[in-house]
Amino acid sequence: MGRKGMPLIAVTDGTVEWVTTPRKGSGLQFSIQNADGWSFWYIHVNNDTPGTDDGASRGIFGYAPDLYRGMPVVAGQLLGWMGDSGNAESTQAHLHFEMHPPTGGVINPYSSLQAARRISKAVVPPAAPNEILPFGQFTGGGAIALGNVDASTPEKEIVVGAGPGGGPQVRVYSETNVLYSQFFAFPQTYKGGLDVATGDVDGDGTEEIIVASGPGSITQVMVYTPAGQLLTNFFPYTDKFSKGANVTAADLNGDGRAEIVTGPRYGGGPHVRIFDGQTGAVLSQFFTYDEKFHAGIDVAATAATATRPSLIVTTPLGGGPNVRIFNGNDNSLVGWFFAGDPKARTGLRVSIADVDTSTSDPEIVTIPYVRSAPTATMFDLLGNTLTTYDFLEPWWEGGYDLAAENGGVIGVTAVPSLTRRRTTVRWLYGPPSATNNQYDNWWNN
Repeated sequence: MGRKGMPLIAVTDGTVEWVTTPRKGSGLQFSIQNADGWSFWYIHVNNDTPGTDDGASRGIFGYAPDLYRGMPVVAGQLLGWMGDSGNAESTQAHLHFEMHPPTGGVINPYSSLQAARRISKAVVPPAAPNEILPFGQFTGGGAIALGNVDASTPEKEIVVGAGPGGGPQVRVYSETNVLYSQFFAFPQTYKGGLDVATGDVDGDGTEEIIVASGPGSITQVMVYTPAGQLLTNFFPYTDKFSKGANVTAADLNGDGRAEIVTGPRYGGGPHVRIFDGQTGAVLSQFFTYDEKFHAGIDVAATAATATRPSLIVTTPLGGGPNVRIFNGNDNSLVGWFFAGDPKARTGLRVSIADVDTSTSDPEIVTIPYVRSAPTATMFDLLGNTLTTYDFLEPWWEGGYDLAAENGGVIGVTAVPSLTRRRTTVRWLYGPPSATNNQYDNWWNN
């Protein structure tokens, strides 16, 4: 017996055997199995929003992160929280705990629990398979980009910038989770969060790392070598603007060098600006939505091909999911569509790349910015939905960022993270195993 929200921990090393999918009013339960074939069932897991008895079955208040079938666990790891779900709604919160031997049946667990080792706090779980934890146990989220910052290898590297509260740290990893470099983009006292992008601004064949500051201080864009040497910096708006910016880069004019594109975060107008990546000089600018819109925007860009011009794509960080596509040369509007329910107000982050390499055109990939399921959606340039990718368990509401490359999409828990979990980077599609997306359907019972 206990109270709602008390932690439920793994009694043994093992693997998650099954998990019931959260549904409103349903009982939540799961099982883990150890190497000897014993199964341990946890029943009546919490299904209420904290402070209520609503039976909403929001999985983030019942199950701990990464509770899905086949996931390895270690003894003492947090698995979920105590509740009264299922046919225990009329009782005090408690855990219905069962031990099932490999020979079948069920035994009374009381003596085993009495003899068990006690711990004062849950054990920190190891990283999931193919998961990158760029900032350890930091829960403030981050921003992500992909780029060929190491010209000695054909693979693209993963660039992650810390979210608010984490310091101005940028970390660069290989596709297989090897730390390549790290540096501080601003003074270490800065805590406002970062946005990151990559682009070959000087045309030398190696992509540079572009960092934009978040809200709370004068907004700046910094351009670094992969080793963290500052090349240039500039104010993307005015030297008094402090709302923060999102940033992307691509060779928009065909001169062999990437231009830098910015969009203000919440509180700034929908003012897209394009800069020379070496000097910071303004090349062009336009408003992507009504000038009175101040909920912030995200930006993505891609270079021209033989059959189409360069493109700039924008999405709102608040308001409806209105994706707009602009010609990267003259800034004219060439297309737009709603990426989902027009009534949604959770905002979008966006990326554009030739994810589906069987086609010649790039794809647009979006993921919710706040308070939503971690599902990325891929569209063609006409706004037709092509496929979806699940970044985390589908009941795990939060905010996310993503980056797309030729043949791959990667995501990170982002700002505002709202995810109650440590900052995590994972591939949604593509590397390190392009033929096996381990996260597809991982929640099925």
